[in-house]
Amino acid sequence: MSKLAFISWGEDSLPPLILLHGFMGSAMDWSSLAEDISSVRHCIAPDLPGHGRSLFAQSRLHGIEATVDMIAEMIRLRGYSSVELLGYSLGGRVALSFALRYPRLVRTLILESSSPGIERDQERFSRQQADSRWQELLQHGDMKKFISDWYAQPLFSSLLAHPNYPELKESRMRNKPIGLQMSLKEAGTGAMKSLWQHLPQIHMPVHLMVGEKDWKYRIIANKMMERLPAGSLHMVQGSGHNIHFEAPLKWLEHVRKICMK
Repeated sequence: MSKLAFISWGEDSLPPLILLHGFMGSAMDWSSLAEDISSVRHCIAPDLPGHGRSLFAQSRLHGIEATVDMIAEMIRLRGYSSVELLGYSLGGRVALSFALRYPRLVRTLILESSSPGIERDQERFSRQQADSRWQELLQHGDMKKFISDWYAQPLFSSLLAHPNYPELKESRMRNKPIGLQMSLKEAGTGAMKSLWQHLPQIHMPVHLMVGEKDWKYRIIANKMMERLPAGSLHMVQGSGHNIHFEAPLKWLEHVRKICMK
């Protein structure tokens, strides 16, 4: 199985915290945050399949199940019996899938702006069609247009207003269109099997982080709280969907509190 490229921060002897980025991101998205947390946690951030340096030829390696198995292999090779696992958006869906497949490897689960997929078949089919249109745009190889169109979605309205948005947009250009295309096809929200019915099976602490301005995921998080046996909700004031970018200091405050419990 192909191995994920990753970056780590902090001493190996510290408790491990795995950080999973979102769509179009990379391990470097966590750099400044991980440096701060590295005083209390050994932070490990992989490039998810199709992103950064984890660009695989076989499309099947870009699916969520394959990704979950690669993360498990990475954890075991480093000799950890369990980890704290944090995922944002796409990374959160991967993290949730991981916790269901390998519950003994997860001490604490932190989901930032994440969902268990789409519960209703018709809505999931509509999302698959939308994801197919995004894939077609990527097939043309015009990354600048793709990035601009992607972030023009209402979900990212507060992100567009952020003063550092041009810097974020530039970092997304480091990805390859074919990698993002495979990621959408194999691990997009439309391709993902719904995990809503499995939430009651998750008995480790699950911390849901949502931005105050992210109404879509606030609704999702509240629905998740009804089904999670050990869930807690963390509202981050003044932030939209991408909390760790829009409000890094508040993100750090929440994550530090969670890790110190």
